[in-house]
Amino acid sequence: MNRILFAVFLLLYGAATESLAQNFGLGASGLYNFQTESVGAGIRGVVFPNKVISISPQVSYFFPFNKVHEITGGLSLEAKFARTRSFNIYGLAHGGYNRWISYNASALHDAQPNNWNFEGGIGISGQKCLRFFAEYRYNLKFRETHLNAGLIYIFGCKGRSGKSKSKKADDCPVYR
Repeated sequence: MNRILFAVFLLLYGAATESLAQNFGLGASGLYNFQTESVGAGIRGVVFPNKVISISPQVSYFFPFNKVHEITGGLSLEAKFARTRSFNIYGLAHGGYNRWISYNASALHDAQPNNWNFEGGIGISGQKCLRFFAEYRYNLKFRETHLNAGLIYIFGCKGRSGKSKSKKADDCPVYR
C-alpha cells in the first residue's frame, strides 16, 4: 500500500512540474444520481486538458446515507467537438470498476458487489486556469443517469486566458 501511495505522490508531483505544465489538471466534483436520488463526491485528474482528446482518471463515492452506497474508479476519454475562447463542449466515454457496498439492500435480484460499467455522456468545461465542468452521463449497465459538476485546476497555467505564457521561439532575440 505504501508503494502505491508513493507512486501516486510521484505522479502528482511530476504532473505539477514545468515539464508537464498545461498537460495536467486535478479537481473535485459533486454528483447526483437521478434514479437513486443519491449524492456523492469525486476527484479526478485530466491529462492534455487543452487538446481535442483528453484522458481523465476518476474516483467517485456515494455516501452511506443514500439508497445506493458505492465507490467507483475509472477512466474517461473526452472528445471536444465545440471549442470557443470561453468553454469546450465534449462527448465522453467512461469505463470503470464499481464496488456496490449496499448491494444486499437492493430489490434487484441479480445485485452484485463488484461490477464493471460503461457510461456515455456530454460535458462542458471552462478555459481558465481554474475550470468549471459539468457532465450529464448515462450508465449502460444500470440504466441510470447522473450529473457531475465541479472544478479543475490546470497546473502550470499562468494567466486569465487559461493558456501558458511561455515565450515562443520568435519572441527570443536570438531568433530575430
